[in-house]
Amino acid sequence: MSSGSNAGAARKDATRGNRLTGHSTAPLHPLLKKGSCPAMPPRSNTKLGAKWQLDAALLSRPVDLTALVSLSQTSPDDFYEDDTLSRMVKLLLNAESDKKADKDTRLDVLTILSNLAASSEGKRRDDIREALDNVNDFMEQYLEKESSGSEPELHKLMLLLLARCFEYSIKTEDLLELCRGDRALGLETVVGLLEDGETYTTELRRKQAPAMGRMGQWEHRLVCHRHETPLVLQLCRLVRGFTLPQSYFAAGEKLLEKDIASFNDEMNLLLEITLKSRLVEKLSLACYEGLFAVSDDDLKEDEHRSIACVHSFLQNMYFYATSKTEVYRRHLLCDTPLIQRLVLPYLERGAAQAASLQCHADSYGRGDFKKRQSVKPLAAGVSASLRTLVVASFRAPPTRTVVALLKRLNPTAALLEAPSFVAAHDRIFALLLLLNANMGALELGREAESKDENPHELLHGLARVYQMIDGDARERVRRIVKESGALPVARDTPSFAAVLQMLNDGASQRQLEYVRGSPGARSPLAPSDSDDDGATAEPEYSTRAEAKADSLRRQRDAKEAKPRSLLGDLPSLERRRPEVEDDDDYVEPALEVYRARPSDDVPPEFRCAINGHLLKEPARTPQGLVFERATIKLWLETRGSVCPLTGEALTLDDLI
Repeated sequence: MSSGSNAGAARKDATRGNRLTGHSTAPLHPLLKKGSCPAMPPRSNTKLGAKWQLDAALLSRPVDLTALVSLSQTSPDDFYEDDTLSRMVKLLLNAESDKKADKDTRLDVLTILSNLAASSEGKRRDDIREALDNVNDFMEQYLEKESSGSEPELHKLMLLLLARCFEYSIKTEDLLELCRGDRALGLETVVGLLEDGETYTTELRRKQAPAMGRMGQWEHRLVCHRHETPLVLQLCRLVRGFTLPQSYFAAGEKLLEKDIASFNDEMNLLLEITLKSRLVEKLSLACYEGLFAVSDDDLKEDEHRSIACVHSFLQNMYFYATSKTEVYRRHLLCDTPLIQRLVLPYLERGAAQAASLQCHADSYGRGDFKKRQSVKPLAAGVSASLRTLVVASFRAPPTRTVVALLKRLNPTAALLEAPSFVAAHDRIFALLLLLNANMGALELGREAESKDENPHELLHGLARVYQMIDGDARERVRRIVKESGALPVARDTPSFAAVLQMLNDGASQRQLEYVRGSPGARSPLAPSDSDDDGATAEPEYSTRAEAKADSLRRQRDAKEAKPRSLLGDLPSLERRRPEVEDDDDYVEPALEVYRARPSDDVPPEFRCAINGHLLKEPARTPQGLVFERATIKLWLETRGSVCPLTGEALTLDDLI
């Protein structure tokens, strides 16, 4: 057929189409396909609302609802004037023929309903829920069939629709029911919804207003639309449920060993999905954009609890998984913006809120934080954030930029600005001690890498808060620090020794008292009999560098100056111990006592291997070394489970 005859046929079809929109009753051409139907103008008194556009879209195969998707964003009120919502569900979602409603058509229906649910409330949301009640079993079977695809698009839109319809109160059990118990599919649905958290549209905006002798200018601008904050918080609460045992085991069921093993396998699978999909990064960025980047206001209770749910998910994944836990821990610290975008901003906001609450309580004479309802979610969020930091900072490589950033922006100082709040929550205080032990922030002999780092001031602030804690809470703090549960803690560091020294109310002081009471020779650190001020011979310094400088100054003054006659006949300072070359900037913690010179006639079996004192209560190691039981116990508590002489592993249970 020639081109002229084709044009004539097209004009004939167009004329027939115009008659169809008027008074003609001729049937629709059977060869018309989707998108090939010519534009048909309505009558002059016809409103181009949702009902008219749905009727027009039903003429195509498969049905194209692109115009209705745009209308749901610009004029949502048009959908509630008639039965358009129920018709879309019955005719399209429940359609058994893919020729009438394919996957794109069903996605359009869910998109329209979710857009309407986001912009409506009250009675209109009830109308949407009523329309969803008409979904039949075929749609559920269709969802199950489509779940085997690479992208769970239908599940994402269904979750989005249900979350908005039910006011963001969906539970993980509801999502698992939607996914027919497939936990991997459920987590991938949440990940996909976080990925789709940004949509872009083009808007026409005026750049220059028209004026005399000047033309107006308009331009197209790309506008980013983000998911609403309540939806982000809903997703934060959903991910936590994937790591809870009650989501896998019903109450009252008898658990078998294979069931527990299958639970670990599920956790390993979810950990694989988390690492592969970069879920931690997406959660961190979504929370930052929704909570911290838009406002500086105090966080609400729901926001605190949602942040705690995110950290609970991250920690449970580490505790319950049996493979790739070390990879996951490094992933949290170094490969994601978790610390920069979620943990540190939240702790900074939480510390400011705690200080404000403390100031308000002090003004009105109410200092009991635990009984105040507004403090409980804040304490839960701060505690969960600190636990994540403890896990991520364990054995962290100091050369990493994130580690240096964490040391410089240590949240401990900000939280100590609210000492009553920290003292009222002993778990938060214990987590602060573990965090600083893992970061090495309390190494008094280490040179500060920046002016913000002051180990002595930090330790002094922690000790001041520790004095504010009552007796029972102190015991809980000591138990948490010494046992620490499943939290990884670096116990062989000087920072941990400093923590234990503070918790034991001065371990070195007790050791000095033991030395003074020993029958052996006097330690030069013990005070002289002529001292009448009752003070100990161990001075207090602001830094270890000052202690070292003071020691060198006293040695130099001993050579030049004469002994002071007013204090009696004091022993010469030159008799303490020979000078050694001090070419190391590191100073050992003040837990060592100078060894007294034992008598030659005492066999080594009756002398302590640490300080040479006569044994009162001997304790023998498997290697044959003999120590005073109190001395070796103090060593093991403050220095870790290491033999002081051989460097081999040693615990209290090994002593005979």
